[in-house]
Amino acid sequence: MKLLLCNDCRDVFKLVKYGERSCLCGKVKGKLTGTGRMSAVVNGKGVSLRLDNVTLDEAIKKLEHMDQNQAEGYYKMNTKVDLYVCPHKGYGNPRTNVVNTFDETSETETLTPDKIAYRESLDTQGH
Repeated sequence: MKLLLCNDCRDVFKLVKYGERSCLCGKVKGKLTGTGRMSAVVNGKGVSLRLDNVTLDEAIKKLEHMDQNQAEGYYKMNTKVDLYVCPHKGYGNPRTNVVNTFDETSETETLTPDKIAYRESLDTQGH
């Protein structure tokens, strides 16, 4: 799941396919684009986050079967999820494009043959 974090207002929000989203203060913006494997367009501010859906689903299932009277430490140990901090563009985040306005649709970096091959390998691996 693709998320953005605003360093100023500390808002975290999920990107969606239908429409631009922004943080509470409006400085960080983004949206999903494309079909199939989603790509993102962001305004380059804030921080890109990737929440691992598999560990999130596992943690939710564990929580549903836990005793509600357990101490907070028990939940922290047994319902952890993986969250990755990613660069806005480059090999660490190959399907995100940084634009100044959301009217722009072009890539901000040159797609060399090795970058294209890398992106395609991620798509076939299910990333």
